[in-house]
Amino acid sequence: MKAKAFAFVFGGLTTLPAFVGKTFIPYCIGLLACFVVGCVVTMVLGIDENNTEQAADKSDSVQPVSDESILSPISGEIEDLTQAHDPAFADGSMGDGFVIEPSSGDVYAPFDGEVTMLFNTKHAIGLTSDNGVQVMIHIGIDTVKLNGEYFESFVKQGDKIKQGQKLLHFDLNAIKKAGYDCSTVVIVMNTKDYQSVELLNAGKNDHGSATLKVQV
Repeated sequence: MKAKAFAFVFGGLTTLPAFVGKTFIPYCIGLLACFVVGCVVTMVLGIDENNTEQAADKSDSVQPVSDESILSPISGEIEDLTQAHDPAFADGSMGDGFVIEPSSGDVYAPFDGEVTMLFNTKHAIGLTSDNGVQVMIHIGIDTVKLNGEYFESFVKQGDKIKQGQKLLHFDLNAIKKAGYDCSTVVIVMNTKDYQSVELLNAGKNDHGSATLKVQV
């Protein structure tokens, strides 16, 4: 039903405010359908309690995610996230990270992992490392309005990625000429799972340089 969110959130009851708009009612209908179908299917198929207990035992034995260094995905001038031009990112409510004033329009994988989210407009991509760090790379401010123009993707959602692999390209000069701010934020979306997220190197950096340290 073409429901739209007006912030980077996942669907659910706690994120309802982000969907308020012309498609809010269709979104609520879809959400209700998810609950009803999930309930009915569970009632019909039941739950294998033995397998559930085994899964719980396994989860208790899983080690916490490891410390990890996140590399800069783009070449450019790096600053603390508090310097982001968009207050939605600068206040840190979405997670800790950094902002880049790009000198190049190529975006590379900051670690080995998986593409877990890719906007149709290709201005933002979500990645999860093999160690469980969830990162969003958001290129520019209001660049969603370009509807994918000047952006190119070399991966799709669900793809496995290797550190240094080229993920996206954006025409830096064309986007600036169109009047958009190209400052790019890199955010650890699951910051709360970690003891600290520390910026290692501010200033001018090439892509592939160690930029964030994520500590359990």
